[in-house]
Amino acid sequence: MNKVEYKAMKKAANQKFGADDKESLDFYAEKMEKLAKLFKWVAIVLFIISIPLSFLIIGIPMLLGSIFVYFYSTKIMLKKVQSFREHLKNDSEIAVS
Repeated sequence: MNKVEYKAMKKAANQKFGADDKESLDFYAEKMEKLAKLFKWVAIVLFIISIPLSFLIIGIPMLLGSIFVYFYSTKIMLKKVQSFREHLKNDSEIAVS
């Protein structure tokens, strides 16, 4: 995550929650992390359900979708949240407030 993405996420947190201090931005990061973990578990359940359904051809799109959601939640969302927290620790504007 670069500075532009960090500032965009910080602005989104400010618009959604009015988050302008470190505690509220940490809360936003925690909420995003919980959402990513929820997506991960939903994807695992969908994957398990879609395996037997894939023999009926109905489950193949569900199987592909669950794999996509799992990798999206673990690789993209969780890495962005971790990077957001790292930028938050090093942000000089937040340290001054």
